[in-house]
Amino acid sequence: MKVLDVFNTTRVPSKFFRSTPRELYGRVVQTVTGHGYTGEYYTEMSLDQSPWCPCSTDGAPIHQTCLHILRECRRYNAHRHTLSQAIPDLFDPS
Repeated sequence: MKVLDVFNTTRVPSKFFRSTPRELYGRVVQTVTGHGYTGEYYTEMSLDQSPWCPCSTDGAPIHQTCLHILRECRRYNAHRHTLSQAIPDLFDPS
């Protein structure tokens, strides 16, 4: 199941995202649609890449999933507020 299905978002960018830098918008779209280069992708495609998130270097390995990147990964903490403003439901644990 894709993150896009879970959060019932549209495929048409909002005004917020139309004013977002193109690279950031592209990376978010890839992650939300499940087409980003994540551990899920590496595992599904049987690629010789680590499925573990680079943020887990000092503890137990964390599988790099789309939801991990969007909700938890400390590498993206500085940008998470951007998503929480645009998609408040993204951080609803239910």
